[in-house]
Amino acid sequence: MQIATDPEIPTTGQYSKILLRISSDEVELSDVPISITVTKNGKELYKLPPIVVANGHYEFNYKFLEP
Repeated sequence: MQIATDPEIPTTGQYSKILLRISSDEVELSDVPISITVTKNGKELYKLPPIVVANGHYEFNYKFLEP
């Protein structure tokens, strides 16, 4: 799994796009169930219910409220 943000360095208080790529040996995997949780110092900040990624790529917007 690869993860990236756009912009590369998120700005506090503004939405950033979080991009995920799920692959094996450079081949995108399809129909993969995932769950996403954003944590800071062990505290859960955001949790996305389980989803199925159909084409090996998934992106969502997230606002980082703290640096």
